[in-house]
Formats: sequence, C-alpha cells, structure tokens
Amino acid sequence: MPTLILAMILVTTFAAQVGASDTRTSEYSSASIREEQNVIVEGFSETWRLQWTEAPKPYREPTDVSLTCPCMGFAYGEVGIMHFADYDHDGGVTEFYLQTESAPRGRSIGVVVGLSKSEPRLHMFTTICNPQKPLYLQKREWDALRYASSGTIEVEDWACGDHGAETQTDLLLRWSAKGIDGVRREYTCPVPGETRRLNVSKREATEVAGQKAKRASRS
Repeated sequence: MPTLILAMILVTTFAAQVGASDTRTSEYSSASIREEQNVIVEGFSETWRLQWTEAPKPYREPTDVSLTCPCMGFAYGEVGIMHFADYDHDGGVTEFYLQTESAPRGRSIGVVVGLSKSEPRLHMFTTICNPQKPLYLQKREWDALRYASSGTIEVEDWACGDHGAETQTDLLLRWSAKGIDGVRREYTCPVPGETRRLNVSKREATEVAGQKAKRASRS
C-alpha cells in the first residue's frame, strides 16, 4: 500500500473585500507552485497557493502498473487538487480534500484542509476528541459527510469478506458547531440466517489507515 509524503505547503495571502462571484484558478504559474485559487472567506478574497517546498519528483513513473489499484489517484499526478466545498456545514466553502494514500481496490484516503468556525486558521481537519491529529478518511466517507442532511451519518468503512476481512467496520460520523467527531463500530460477519452483532464500538481514532500527514501553513 503506497504512502504519499507531500513536500508541499499551503500559503494564503489576502486581498481586498470582494463579491462572492470573484473567483480565479491557475496551475503552474511558476515552477514551484502546483495550484493557486482565490477563495472568498467572510466576504474577503484570499489567494490560496499549493506550493512545493522542494523540487517535485514523480510519484509513479509511467509503467504497465501505473493505473492499477495501488496507484489510483496518484498515477501521473496531473489532476487538479483544490476543489472547494463545505465539509463541516458551517456555511463556508473553504475546504478541500487532499489524497494522501491509496488502499486496496483503488480506495482514495486523505485529509480535508481548510478553515472552520472553531478553527479559523488554515489547518487539516481533526476530531473533537483528538484535535492534535489529522482525520484520515476514505474520500467517499468525506463526501458522505459533505452531503449529509443531518448531523449524524453511518457509513461502511470495510465490508465483510473484503480482502479476507472477518468483520465489518462502520463509521458513525457527526458534525456540529464544535467540529467533527465519530465512533468506529465493528460488527461480526453473520452466516446466512443470522443477524450481525456489534463486536467493538469506540470513539473514532484519527488515523484510519496510518497515513503520514502533510504540512499545512498559513501566512
């Protein structure tokens, strides 16, 4: 399972107050800048720039395995990165998903970077119970949280039988004005005619797949 270690920083600069329609995006405006976009934060325009701290190297050279499951999301590495959304439902479209790892069957795993009401500085999103460590989730789990119409959702993290799994793992995720929190639930895999039973229930650990964090800073 490959792990991506990003030698990048996210830099924010400020501009004058503008209307919500003022948006701009660009890629490769210089050799060290991966992407740059204007983001509206409480009526003011900020320029968010994803910038290399050292010369980038290919994550995966073009080969006959470049588009197989372990490389999903990283092959050739040319897709736009900063797609802004409101993942924490605070009314601000000031967060984006950043893939850090790929799991079996091409699962994209990563963090959400941005601003929140409880933490108005640029940061990687964490949980209420463990605010010091970034929260790593599968992209579809972040998307489920993003599109949720209520404050609590339950999503399947790992299914019975998937790569030999003998249990099923679900995540019960919650969002509120205080932030994101959740519980990891592990169920038995029942035989036909039986119902599944709760095996383990614990507050969501922040390291879902053991990825290493990306540095993020704001100036």
